[in-house]
Amino acid sequence: MSQDPIIQAFLEEAEELLTQYEESLLQLEDHPEDAEVLNRIFRAAHTLKGNSGMLGLEMMAHFTHKLEDLLDELRKGMRSVSPDIVSVLLKSGDVLKGLVEHAQDGGDSVDPHLRGTMDETLARIVAILATKPLATGESAEAAPSPVLATALFELRFNVGADPQNPKVHGDALTKLLSNHGRVGDADVSLANAGKAGAATHRIQFTTALDKSSIEALLRQSGMADVGVAPVSGLFDDAVEDEPAPTPNAATPSAPPELAPSPPRAVAAPAAAPAAAPASSKETPAKAARAAVDADSKKGPEAASIRVPIEKVDKLINLIGELVITQSMVAQLVNNFSFERLGQLEEAVGVMDRHARDLRERIMAVRMIPIKTLFSKFHRLVRDLVTVTGKSADLEIEGEETELDKTVIEKIGDPLTHLIRNSMDHGLETPEERRAAGKPETGTVRLVAYQQGGKICIEVSDDGRGIDRDRVVQKAVEKGLIPADQSLTDEQAFALIFKPGFSTAPQVTELSGRGVGMDVVKRNVEELGGTIAIKSERGKGTQMRIALPLTLAILDGQALCVGNDVYILPLVSITESIRPNESDVHAPAGGPEVVLVRGRALPILRLNELLGLSVGSRDLMSGLFVLVENEGRQAALFVDELLGQQQVVIKGIERNYQRIEGIAGATILGDGRVALILDVPGIFALSTTRVPLTT
Repeated sequence: MSQDPIIQAFLEEAEELLTQYEESLLQLEDHPEDAEVLNRIFRAAHTLKGNSGMLGLEMMAHFTHKLEDLLDELRKGMRSVSPDIVSVLLKSGDVLKGLVEHAQDGGDSVDPHLRGTMDETLARIVAILATKPLATGESAEAAPSPVLATALFELRFNVGADPQNPKVHGDALTKLLSNHGRVGDADVSLANAGKAGAATHRIQFTTALDKSSIEALLRQSGMADVGVAPVSGLFDDAVEDEPAPTPNAATPSAPPELAPSPPRAVAAPAAAPAAAPASSKETPAKAARAAVDADSKKGPEAASIRVPIEKVDKLINLIGELVITQSMVAQLVNNFSFERLGQLEEAVGVMDRHARDLRERIMAVRMIPIKTLFSKFHRLVRDLVTVTGKSADLEIEGEETELDKTVIEKIGDPLTHLIRNSMDHGLETPEERRAAGKPETGTVRLVAYQQGGKICIEVSDDGRGIDRDRVVQKAVEKGLIPADQSLTDEQAFALIFKPGFSTAPQVTELSGRGVGMDVVKRNVEELGGTIAIKSERGKGTQMRIALPLTLAILDGQALCVGNDVYILPLVSITESIRPNESDVHAPAGGPEVVLVRGRALPILRLNELLGLSVGSRDLMSGLFVLVENEGRQAALFVDELLGQQQVVIKGIERNYQRIEGIAGATILGDGRVALILDVPGIFALSTTRVPLTT
C-alpha cells in the first residue's frame, strides 16, 4: 500500500496535518478561547477524515468521525475546552499517528497495543459526547441545543445458575448505560431455563452512540461478555444489516478493519466521564514514558521534500544557462584552434561557475527549517511535566535556521534525550526552586543558530547544574580515571558521556541506568558533529551540539602525508604556518609544542596518529595546520598543502568499518580516493597515542 503514489501523498500530508494538529492543541491549552486555533484543529481532523475515507482507510475514517463530533461541539461553543478534553485530543493525535504508520507499513493486522489505545480513546470521546453540553457564558446560551440522532439497541447476557446474577449484573449495566442514554425495559428469556446458565437477560437501550462505541465502552468497563444488537434507527456511521450476536457472545465486533481479539480487562471508569481509566498493570509514569519514547523513536519518514516554487524556478533558469554554456564549449572544441584557446578557457570557467551554482542550489533544496523538528518538543515537555511532577516552560529560538533534511532526521533522538535529561536531572522540584529563590516554573531553552560552516543547537536549563565533585567521585569509583588525576571542568563534565555512567541516586522511569548520554555523543559524532557541556552549580547546564550544514558536500583543504592525500574540513582550520626552528620545543619526557604568537600549541603528527609509515619526520620540512575543536587548538603536522576544493562525502563504514579520526572518503579529480579527516577524532587519538619526539 505504501508504494501507491496516491497513498504515499496522503501519508505525507497526514504527517503534516498531525504535526499541525498537535501544535495547535498545545496552543489551545494555553488559550482555550482562541477560536482560530480551534478551527485549525477542526480543519486538520476534517481533512484527515475525508481523505482517509476516500482512500478506503475505514479504521482511520471511523475514528476521526467521532473525533470530529467532539471538535465540532467545541468549535460551536456547546462545550468548554478543559484540560481533560485537551488530553483526550492529544491522545487521539497519538492514535492517528499510529494509524498512519500502520497504513504506511501496509500490514493486514493492527498492533494490539494500538487497537487497545484506540478503543480506550474512542470510549473516552464517546463518554464526553454523551454528557450534557455545558452552557458557559452568552455564547453557550446562544448556541443551539445539539440534535443527536438516537438508535435502539438490545443488550444481552447469560443469566447463569445464580438467581441473583441478573439483578447484580443488570444493575451494574444499567448504572453504566444511564450516563450515555435511556435504559428501557428489561426481561429474562426463560425458553431454556431448564439448563443452568442458558437463560438470557435482555436490556433495551436508546442512545446517540453507535454500536462499536457501545462495545468499546463495555470492554473498558470489564463487561465484554455483553452482546449488543441493533434494533432500529441506527445513525449514519453505524453498520446496518449486521446479524445480531448470539446471546453468549464474548467478543463484541470491533470497528472497521479491526480483527477480533480477546477482550481486555480494564478498570471501571471514574465518575467523570472524560477521565481516562488507569490500567492496574501500567503506571501513569510508564504510560507517559512509552508515549515519549514512541514519539521520539517512531514516525513515518518522509519520502519527499516540499520545495518552494521560487527555488524550482531558479534551478530551471540555471539549467538553461548551463545548457547554453555547454553548447558554447562543444562548438569551441569542434572548431578548436590555438587562437581560440582564450575563448575556450573563458567558456569552461563560466561552465564551472554554473556547475557550482547548480550544486549550491540543489543543496539548498535539501535544507529545511529546523522548526519541523523543534515543534515536536512542546508535546515532549508537556508529557515530562506530568511524569516528573515538575513545572517547566520550553523556550525556542532560531527555529527558522535551515539544516540538511538528513541531519534533521538523525538528530531528533539525541535532542529528545537531552531535553529529557534536563527535565529529570537539571530542573528542581517546585519546592526546591522556592527554597533556592527561583521561580517555581523552570525553563528549558532550545536554541539553533549558524556559526561559520556549522549549525549549533543548544539545550539548556536554569536548574541545579552539574555537581562536578560528584561526577569525578563516581568516575573514580567506576575506575574510569585514577583518583589523583587532575581534570579541567570541561574534562570532568565530559565524563558523563562514558558508557554506563550515572550520578542518579536511584533508578527512575526516565533515567538512572547509565545509558543514554554515551549514545547521544556517538550519534552526534556519526553526523560529523561535536557536543560540549557548560554548567554552573545552582544556575543550570548547557549542552551545545555543533553539526555540519549537510552530510553530502563539504569545503575542504587537500593535504599530503607522504604520497597520500587527505581532506581536512575548512571549518576546522584557523591558519597554516611554517614556523621558525626556535618556535618548536620538545622538552624531555614532554609533548612537542610550537609557539604561535606567544601561545604554546601541542604538535600532532598526522602520520603517527594514523599509524602511517610514510611522511616526513623533520618538523622543519613540513607545515603546521592549526585546527580548533570546541575551544581546543593544536598544530597538525603535514608534509604539504594542496588546493582547496568541495568534495562529495562517501561513507566507509558500510563497506569497511569505523576508523577513529576518519569521517569518510571522497574521489578526487584524478580518480584517486582521499580520506576525509575527522578533527574531533584526531583530538581523541592524541590523548591515547604518545607522539614520538625528535
